[in-house]
Amino acid sequence: MAVAATKHVILLVEDEPLIREALASHLENCGFTVIQTGSAIAAIGLLMQPLSAVDLVFTDVLMPGIMDGLSLAKWMTKHRPEIPVIVTTGDAGKAVAVKELCGAEALRKPFNYDHVTDTIRASISGRAPVNPH
Repeated sequence: MAVAATKHVILLVEDEPLIREALASHLENCGFTVIQTGSAIAAIGLLMQPLSAVDLVFTDVLMPGIMDGLSLAKWMTKHRPEIPVIVTTGDAGKAVAVKELCGAEALRKPFNYDHVTDTIRASISGRAPVNPH
């Protein structure tokens, strides 16, 4: 009996539902499992679960609420440093700040979906998926 290949799990954090849905659909078509959330606080809630199976966090910088994507990337550095983070922003200055403040990969908006996929694959290359399914 053949064992099904495991898929890398991407936690997609984006407050704009249309952008989130379109990117999630693209990533799923590229073979990833995608968990979606619209806020950094919800993302942290998922990441704090004992059996959290996330291979990479992909987040927007600007989000409403008490925590933005940059704060999420900083939290990841402290609490879940084993999980790579990619941050997106339309602001060139913030893209530089992301790299300097927390070492996360930064992509400028608007982004090309194939470039996003390539960047995700490069960020998790050599890592075995943590998804046990």
